[in-house]
Amino acid sequence: MPDTLPLPLNCTTREAGLIAIGELAVTRRLPTATVKRINPGCLLWIREPFRLPNTAAELSPSQYVSTRHHSSAQAFVHYAADGPAPGSYGTMRFARAMPRELSRVVLTVSGIRLERLQAIDDQGAQDACFRDRAAFAAAWDEMVGKGIRTEDADRWEGNPTVSVVEFTFERRKIAAAEQRQAEFA
Repeated sequence: MPDTLPLPLNCTTREAGLIAIGELAVTRRLPTATVKRINPGCLLWIREPFRLPNTAAELSPSQYVSTRHHSSAQAFVHYAADGPAPGSYGTMRFARAMPRELSRVVLTVSGIRLERLQAIDDQGAQDACFRDRAAFAAAWDEMVGKGIRTEDADRWEGNPTVSVVEFTFERRKIAAAEQRQAEFA
C-alpha cells in the first residue's frame, strides 16, 4: 500500500530540469529513512534548488509561504533548473529548504528495487540521462561529496546498495495529487 502522505525527494538542479522536461523517469538514491518509505503508487514531491525574490531575503522559505497565498507564492519563486535568475532574486536556497507549497512537480512511483550501485550498465546510465556508466559514476561521486553524507562507503568505489526509483511525472499542485490518490485508495 502506498504511503498515505506525499514524500519529499531532494533533487539536484540537473535532475529537476530533466524531470521537468520529461527526460528522466528513474533515479538512484541511498536508502535513507524517507527513501525506505517509498513504495509503488506513492507520491513524491520534488524539492529543488530555488531562489526567493530579494524582497524576501530575510525570510525563511516557510515564512515566505505563510506571508503569501499558497497559490501566489509559487509564482514568485525562481527554480534553478529554469536557468539564470533575474537580478531581482536573492541567494540560492538548497533543495532541502523547499517547503512543500513551493514544489511544482509531483511524481508517482511506478517501481522501486534495491541493487548495488555498480550494477548499473551503460543503458541504465543512459536512462538516468548520462552518456555512459563512467559519466554516471563521476556524477554520483560529485553528488555524494556535496551532500551531508560523505562517507567513503557511499561513493562509487564503496558500491553501496541503492534504491532504484522509477516514476511518472506530473506537473500539478500536491493537493490535487493527494485528492487523486485518495480517489484510488
